[in-house]
Amino acid sequence: MIAYNKEQLDNFMIQEAAEAVKEKGLISQEEWEAIQAKHPVKLYTPNIFVRIGLALAVIIGALLVNGLFLLMGTDLLRAASSVAGIEFFLGIVCYFLLELYTHAKPHYFSGIDDGLIIVTGGMMITGFILMEMNPTGVTFLTMFMSIIFFVRFPLRWLGVFTYGSILAFVFAFLVNVIPAPALVLSIVIFILSLATFMLTRKVITQYRFRYYSEPISWVSYAALLSLYASVNYFVVREIGGNMMALEPGEALPLGWFFWITTCVVPLIYIYLGITKKSRVCLVTGLTLVAATVYTVRQYYYLLPVESVMCIAGFVMVGIAALLLRYLKTPKHGFTTSEEHIDHSKEKSILESLIIAQTMSAPQTPTDTGGFGGGSTIGGGAGGDY
Repeated sequence: MIAYNKEQLDNFMIQEAAEAVKEKGLISQEEWEAIQAKHPVKLYTPNIFVRIGLALAVIIGALLVNGLFLLMGTDLLRAASSVAGIEFFLGIVCYFLLELYTHAKPHYFSGIDDGLIIVTGGMMITGFILMEMNPTGVTFLTMFMSIIFFVRFPLRWLGVFTYGSILAFVFAFLVNVIPAPALVLSIVIFILSLATFMLTRKVITQYRFRYYSEPISWVSYAALLSLYASVNYFVVREIGGNMMALEPGEALPLGWFFWITTCVVPLIYIYLGITKKSRVCLVTGLTLVAATVYTVRQYYYLLPVESVMCIAGFVMVGIAALLLRYLKTPKHGFTTSEEHIDHSKEKSILESLIIAQTMSAPQTPTDTGGFGGGSTIGGGAGGDY
């Protein structure tokens, strides 16, 4: 399924885990060098700036080629279907180059693979739109194509885009095909987001999905955000207001329920983050507190925006200072001191990766059917004594 070399990916993960524990002094320099020699990585993975630059170069180059093809075929491209054909053709060529670079050239998160995925998907989607497909059909094909890309190329941003395309298809299907009321749409998105988050939490710890662990983690963030958006008063009021033709200032049906969820859901995230030691829930909950304040500010005037921001800033700095002081000594599994952190889990992850790769290595079969060369008392087929 995955397009990248699995052995190289395993070596990459082993070196990443080894480097993390080396920086914390858990392994020596000699052990680190031995791991590098035992598990060499030949993948080309530049830093984020080079990656962005290469991706932009690929996208710009593809757009220039696309424009050149369109200019050369100006007289022939009388219909939108002809332009769509050009887009499909160039999209297929870009996908061929993507597979070629992935196999022939050891590119992994290099920017070239990112750029080719964006160009291929963009050209294919442009072709679907030019064929005058309805929104539901376009979102379905986009979702289908995104899933294929994600299975082949487990990039972080691609996982989030795939999840977004699923939400877009569900939204378009409910609005254009059924059509569903705004409140039903909110409930469906809520259930889908919750199911996605629970699924990501389940599969992220499974060894067979190790190549997808980071993208799945990003998807879990996106699922929590979409869950909150589905019950946020501002989002439901603005989208549902257009669908239900609400007048400006008119109250949203069951508005009291959405006000409760707008304020309570971030607190639930923070509570789960603390009790379950989940960084995903904790970070998302703290971030959504700001979204809650913004939502309340949209409908109820309390203070000028500048005053609200200053007060909120002082409060957050004060809370941060108190927490830093309180957590100098570990409390309930939380601490701000590096020396109190338990690194046994990181070492076990490194050991499990190395052991798993060793156990999965193919064994050379021993040929016992023929005659072997003797090296002791009797003479074997090779004539040695």
